[in-house]
Amino acid sequence: MTRTPARAIAVGLAGLALVLTSCAGGSGQASGSVQGTELVIAQTEAVQTFDPAAFRGRATQYVVRQIMTPLMELDNDLQVIPALATEWEMVSDTTWQVKLRDDVTFTNGEVFDAAAVKYNFDRILDPDTASPRRSLVVTLDSVEVVDEHTVNFHTTQRDGAFPLALAYIEMAAPGYMEEVGPEQFAKSPIGTGPFVFVSDNPGRGIILERNEDYFGEVAKVERLVIKVIPETASRIAALQSGEAHIIGNVPADLAATLFGSTEAVSASGTEVWHLGMQVERGQFADKSVRQAMQHAVNQKEIAEAVFEGGAEPLNQPAFQNMNCYNPDFEGYDFDPEKASKVLSELPPVTLDTVESEKYVAEAIAGQLRAAGLKVNVNSMEDGAYLARINAGDSELYLASWGAGRGTCDEIWRQHFHSSTRESQVFTGYTSPEVDRLIDTAFSHVPDMDAANEYYEPLIEMLMDDSPWVPIVNPDQIYGVSTSVKGFVPSPIGQYNVTGVELKE
Repeated sequence: MTRTPARAIAVGLAGLALVLTSCAGGSGQASGSVQGTELVIAQTEAVQTFDPAAFRGRATQYVVRQIMTPLMELDNDLQVIPALATEWEMVSDTTWQVKLRDDVTFTNGEVFDAAAVKYNFDRILDPDTASPRRSLVVTLDSVEVVDEHTVNFHTTQRDGAFPLALAYIEMAAPGYMEEVGPEQFAKSPIGTGPFVFVSDNPGRGIILERNEDYFGEVAKVERLVIKVIPETASRIAALQSGEAHIIGNVPADLAATLFGSTEAVSASGTEVWHLGMQVERGQFADKSVRQAMQHAVNQKEIAEAVFEGGAEPLNQPAFQNMNCYNPDFEGYDFDPEKASKVLSELPPVTLDTVESEKYVAEAIAGQLRAAGLKVNVNSMEDGAYLARINAGDSELYLASWGAGRGTCDEIWRQHFHSSTRESQVFTGYTSPEVDRLIDTAFSHVPDMDAANEYYEPLIEMLMDDSPWVPIVNPDQIYGVSTSVKGFVPSPIGQYNVTGVELKE
């Protein structure tokens, strides 16, 4: 497998540097029915909606991103780069001024301008929208149109990381949204992206066609098809048969099965995999039980045996390149005998997961059983799984949460701050002191010396209370046909395909 040469990368606000693998390449071609200028990608999860204000999740975002563009984007070094915006500046402690391109129209002919930007962010700010994107721009207070191509974003506090947040909000065509309504827009979206939505057919996949008037690099392929194939074996079979050109979420132990006309490529990942425990009721309401779970899991073994060394074992809810990571934090010792004194007394519990991550859940369950816990793995369909953990109905679950911006706030605010418990319950964990530490630390970012005065005790408190057992930060592994040229794997899991072409 072509792999990231080193996991020692620097991700942060001051310098988001990342060493990536080489592009996919080689000789030969995929066999089967897919040829010419139609690129087929197979991913594990279905798209939740095409309404850019109404979803949360990478699988949806990177399909939406092909149709609708944000103001800024993150490149493969995780640096913020222009997209619909040309430049940005903090003009006061609570105001970011953003200049917009003056040569862009939506694919239905609507003009992209400052009013369109305000419309999209106002939808996210509107409580009636109940947008899952709201927490991505948590400090945003209001949007002001300065002139046709200038927007002021007013924040509730100084937010040096705000441009990073803008890289996660895509722009929908406002006139079309008003004309057809959000429900119809979610089925047939209009944006400014490199591709134009054609159809979403459960049997054929999501079909997009090249936007010939795209303001950026026009895609080399004429058509992009996104298929959903949750089962790992079926996804790999689709790649090997030529049904798909690129597949995501290849387990490390199966990467070696890709050879000949296919190969595995990877990039250092930005996800924190963890066990979440329901702290408000049931077996895990007892902190001593949650702490026993910390002693029962051997993260190093998971990283080596399950991810074949392509993962960083975690002893805290952050990986080394996140801005709050504490290299001096020691964490819990792996001590199954100590864990067994508590866990062996418990009734059976269920560990929820999704099909594509079941192999990891089974490995963790094996360690928990060795420590005396009677645990069954429950593999679920993606939508049902997300609904279950969002509602706080899962007593124990395996999950991954991305930190593409390299900031701890984007994960910890969502999972540990009381302000988000109403919309997403997860473990149900809240603490007034944790709220205070998260808010105070964030107010100092990007001054990390000042912020870490609060992040360090916050890590201590989170690991003592233990709503999570941190597991690993794995590489992102893709399977790619050797007929694909120009594909560069992304550390945040997105598909950058405008430069991709198919050659025999």
